[in-house]
Amino acid sequence: MLKNAGWTEDRKVDIDAKIVSLEKRGWKVFSTARDFAAQFCGIQPINIDGKSTIYFSELNDEAELDVAVDWKKSTGENIFPIGIYGLVGLFIEETGKIYDNVEDVGLMSLLGEDVFTGLYNLFFGEAINTVTYEFSG
Repeated sequence: MLKNAGWTEDRKVDIDAKIVSLEKRGWKVFSTARDFAAQFCGIQPINIDGKSTIYFSELNDEAELDVAVDWKKSTGENIFPIGIYGLVGLFIEETGKIYDNVEDVGLMSLLGEDVFTGLYNLFFGEAINTVTYEFSG
């Protein structure tokens, strides 16, 4: 699925200008997020089940930033938005873990301990577990 969408193992796009813009708007763009964005930003959307589509991008509107701030306060970890699946935001943690977030409820589902496990579980499986965080929205 990833290769059909334009992804390759050695794919790297120039994201430097985007990183500067994101940091000016308050995002902490850690190396794991930077690496993910360089590999996945700009690939074609992936339709999973004929109903839902995954869009990989550096989603960064204010609502996503609020989620990141709340997550940091609750868990002590930084997260960064990497895409959207239906109405569910996708995030990468500084540790490399992949999560999905149901908007406005303070629940994140751990999809995988690393990028490819997280994406595999998103495409074919289920979440590993659910983490509750204090949502201030």
